[in-house]
Amino acid sequence: MYALYLPLSGYAVGDFGFDAAEYWELSLKFTRQGGFSLLGYNDPVRGYLGPMLILPARVLCHFTGWSMLAGAQVLGAAWAALLVGIAVPALVAQVTGRALAAGRWLVLLALTFVFWRDYFNFTLSDMPALTLLVLALVALRHSHWVWAVAAGLFLAAAINIRPIYIASLPGCLWFFYRFAPPGRKGVARAGLLVAGAPWCSCRSGASTGTISSAIRRS
Repeated sequence: MYALYLPLSGYAVGDFGFDAAEYWELSLKFTRQGGFSLLGYNDPVRGYLGPMLILPARVLCHFTGWSMLAGAQVLGAAWAALLVGIAVPALVAQVTGRALAAGRWLVLLALTFVFWRDYFNFTLSDMPALTLLVLALVALRHSHWVWAVAAGLFLAAAINIRPIYIASLPGCLWFFYRFAPPGRKGVARAGLLVAGAPWCSCRSGASTGTISSAIRRS
């Protein structure tokens, strides 16, 4: 649905500005030396992961000649599919113990379309961070240690993109202790901490990595 709507949403290239344009420009830092390099990113305010996730759209625009708005819309449709089509239904199924019924999923799809549809036209950080946070909650429900590490990585990624999401940590821990399978709490907790802790040292080349600075930057 988003793949059909976004190209017809009425936005023009001139509307691609402010934060969306800033993130697009930040993604150029990874390739400004002629090749891809994480060391090329040195922004002291924005985490590196958000701009890096824009690179597929840039590559698409490079080879097709499309505008950055068109590239952002393709990327937005992919994030919408991941969030509404996979992440949220999986979380609902795990919490309730049954798959999300088709009728309820259509209601969810309609609500997200009504309230969030225009976000997916632009390279903003809101929807990617929310999607990764939901995927972290989904991963926390699995018992294998690989899923525990995945949960930490997803959560760390969400915080790297949107530092304010560090406020979700208490809720994630509650969700973990409430729904984690018996006997796996220690393994999952260790995986979560080991994988998620390095986020504070990987914000960018000039980042201080402190919780207080992360909150101020959001």
